[in-house]
Amino acid sequence: MPQHLVLEEFEISGSSVSAAVFVSPKTLRVSAALAAALLAMRPTLAEHTCKQQGFGYFGDKIVGTTLPHLVEHLAIDLLVEENRQKTEGKTEPVSDASQASHQETPQAIAGITRWLDRDQGKMQVKLSCTAQGADKTCRAITRAIDVLNYLLEP
Repeated sequence: MPQHLVLEEFEISGSSVSAAVFVSPKTLRVSAALAAALLAMRPTLAEHTCKQQGFGYFGDKIVGTTLPHLVEHLAIDLLVEENRQKTEGKTEPVSDASQASHQETPQAIAGITRWLDRDQGKMQVKLSCTAQGADKTCRAITRAIDVLNYLLEP
C-alpha cells in the first residue's frame, strides 16, 4: 500500500536533527477529519505555539497545513510526553536544590519545517534535540510519520 509520507534521510548536526520527508501527492494537506482524529489522540497538539503565518496556536492552524509540518509538531509532542514521563518517574533523591529544579523542568523542544523542493513534494523537518538526544529525536520523527501514514490509510 503506498504511503503518503516517506522519510528519505536524517541529518544530525550539533544539537538538531533534520529529516527530509516526501509527501505524496505533493499537494496533500491536513484535512479537518485528520486533524480531528489526531487531536482526539493527542489533544496537547492544539496548545503548541506555532509561528506559521504569524504567532499563534497550532490547533488554530492544523487544518490545511502541510503533512511534514504536522510531523514536526507530532514529533515534538511525543518528545515532550517522553520527557514528562521521565521526569515524573524519577524517585532518586537529589542533593542539590538547583539540580532538582532543573531536573523537574521539562525541556523546550523547537522545530521548523521548510520546503526543499515543492515540485517533488519534499520538505525538511528540523528539531532541536538537546534534551533527549539525536537517537530519540529520530525515533520521534519516524514514529510521527508512521502514525500519520496509518491515519491516512483508506
